[in-house]
Amino acid sequence: MQFDMMLKQQNSAWGLRDVDDLEKLAKENKLLLQKIVDVPANNKILLFTKTQS
Repeated sequence: MQFDMMLKQQNSAWGLRDVDDLEKLAKENKLLLQKIVDVPANNKILLFTKTQS
């Protein structure tokens, strides 16, 4: 994807993220995906909350 490549050229830490990968990483850090909110320009807000355990 051209947009992803452009972001990574500007900064290697930038780029599009796969929500499944983010959920896995969150779970490893005791976070749970609660909600995904669509916002303008094809962006999304991912809301995570800390789990009890």
